[in-house]
Amino acid sequence: MKFKIAAMVRLHRWLLVFAFLSLVVLALNLALLIISSRLPVTNDGTNVLMRSDCTSISRWNVLSHLIINIMGTVLLTASNYSMQLAIASTRDDVDAAHARRRWLNVGVPSARNVRAVSLPRRLCWALLLLSSFPLHLVYNSAVLASQATTEYIVAEMDAGFLDNPGTAVEALEANWTMIGENPNAKWPGYVEDSRARREYFRDYILPNAARWDNLTLEACASTYSEVMLTSHRNLILVVPHEDPPRRLPGLIDEVAHNNWMCDAGFSWNPECRPGRARFGVGDSARNLTPAEPAYCLAEPFHQQCDLEMYAPFLVTVIVCNAVKTSVMLALFFVARGRSLNTLGDAIMSFLKRPDPSTKGFGAYDYRPMLTLWEANTQPAPLTWERRKKRWLHAVSHRRLWISWALFIAAVAVVLGLVIMAVAADSESGRLATSFSPSSFLIKDYTSVVGWDALAGSSFASLVVLVNTPQVLFSALYFMYNSLLSCFLQAAEWNALSLKPQTLRVSRPEQGRSNRQRPAYWLQIPPVYALPLLMFGAASHWLISQSLFLSKITFAGYRGQLTHSTGRLSWGRANNGREGEILVANYSSLYLVCSLVVGVSALTALLFVSLKRLRGDMVLQSGCSAAIAAACQHARQRGEKQPLQEPCGYKQQGHEMVERVAEDDDDDWMRPLMWGEIRRTVEAGSLVEEPCCLGLTAGPVGEVVEGRQYS
Repeated sequence: MKFKIAAMVRLHRWLLVFAFLSLVVLALNLALLIISSRLPVTNDGTNVLMRSDCTSISRWNVLSHLIINIMGTVLLTASNYSMQLAIASTRDDVDAAHARRRWLNVGVPSARNVRAVSLPRRLCWALLLLSSFPLHLVYNSAVLASQATTEYIVAEMDAGFLDNPGTAVEALEANWTMIGENPNAKWPGYVEDSRARREYFRDYILPNAARWDNLTLEACASTYSEVMLTSHRNLILVVPHEDPPRRLPGLIDEVAHNNWMCDAGFSWNPECRPGRARFGVGDSARNLTPAEPAYCLAEPFHQQCDLEMYAPFLVTVIVCNAVKTSVMLALFFVARGRSLNTLGDAIMSFLKRPDPSTKGFGAYDYRPMLTLWEANTQPAPLTWERRKKRWLHAVSHRRLWISWALFIAAVAVVLGLVIMAVAADSESGRLATSFSPSSFLIKDYTSVVGWDALAGSSFASLVVLVNTPQVLFSALYFMYNSLLSCFLQAAEWNALSLKPQTLRVSRPEQGRSNRQRPAYWLQIPPVYALPLLMFGAASHWLISQSLFLSKITFAGYRGQLTHSTGRLSWGRANNGREGEILVANYSSLYLVCSLVVGVSALTALLFVSLKRLRGDMVLQSGCSAAIAAACQHARQRGEKQPLQEPCGYKQQGHEMVERVAEDDDDDWMRPLMWGEIRRTVEAGSLVEEPCCLGLTAGPVGEVVEGRQYS
């Protein structure tokens, strides 16, 4: 049998589109894996994708994660769409559920239908769901930046020594000062390290210092206030010249942070804070007062940084990607039956073959209806009360409160993280830098999460830490998507009470008037779907930049790899691996952006939920039983129908019938409207009886407040 693309169900065509996009992402991931396998490998097994200056690497890191999150959003959007089609019930599934007085969801994402659909569909749904978790946990950590930092030597020197380095060497040999040195230190290697620093000071720093960058005190303080130095290394504090020199060449030990800026008894005083910064270090043991330098000489330092990829993570992504692509293709054939994908599909099915178990519930909202229907209780006529409903009434109070409680809790957590991050940046003097426009592309790798708390953490635990927010956001995004789908379906349903509407169905049938509309989307139209898609992609990217994994490589004051940087600054890390450490970084700027985007999206959802449902109509909330209850009065082509009279009375004593014309269409092929369906003329006098409410292509009247309906 020749298969024609044009004959495919439009909703199922999107399965092929998404499968193709997923295949493109798979090809890109495979290409990256193949290319990276030929690149240099680091000691910890990562492949070096690029090596350049740290500013360029930071920009490429931000860009690469933007691309990763775009591809990830494509996969997750395709997966969510396919999951909804996978558990879209057929009419047989609905009939089986209704026979047990269980209802199913129609047209909205929900896990309620999973047990009701066939085993192949359940398997497809489960594979799509399970393959999403590894994507959230490892995709953003597959590519990471390696940032370099250095320890350095700080020295004080009279300006006169710069003009005559030889004199400084002689003074150094004769009488120099190791400021902050602990003369009683006994730990192994201290004497040797001290001698090595002194020799390096004599042989390298003194002869070359005059050619270093001349910084003002303000620029010096700003540069060396950073937790990690990436632009400068060793430092000379130049004091005004005195004759004879008051300040001999002095060495303020080997440091990695700004503790030398404070007027403390020891240069490694852990209580030192940049907010109390003062140049020079006093030493009460030697009766030395802090120097008052005129300017600084800073040694330029341009360490190369790397953009690296962790191949096992990319392999995991490729496996999940392949699973999703295969399932989408399989689902295209598995789900080609007559599933009730949209509200129109369900209405057409129930009009064709009414469900007798829901007869008489046409005037009931879904909540009171389910109470009676699930208990197998016969409905009584209901006195109509005018409905003044909003979109938010389309979901249960419990679901609405739980969803918004989780949304608000998430906002509160992010707000707390923003406050903590801003406080930490303010205390360390990085606040202005953290919120500068350049911080969007040049990441601040000095903002590290929990040095003490995360010391010695494994690679896996750090990956889980930085990517758990991605998983949590996806759960919240699913809830957001589900609520919006319910709201929009309620609006589509309510519109049937305002004017005749043609059905939007998956498979438009070829009628004589051919008035059915093809469904190009499940429930969320493009005017809502595109902003929702952009919100999801932007949020995933912002989260990936708010909390992220990076590698820091350490160099000593001479450029060699070192286990530790500074006496009390970094310490030994990463299980003793020399010269590097894996850390979890945060970005205050991206945290604030994530908060703003999230609050904006929730505000938009709130405004949407408060929109009024203009029609005076029952609510169904995607409930198959409530939809079926409104579809009990269809007219079929060629079927005899009694003449109709206004509601409230029926005439006895004679019978008159009319026939729907043979060239007319069935009700489900024509514009439908919900309202008061008029009673028929039968034999005898007029006798009062309740009216009916439901969907029909015939004449309908407005519902009347206070009138009884069945």
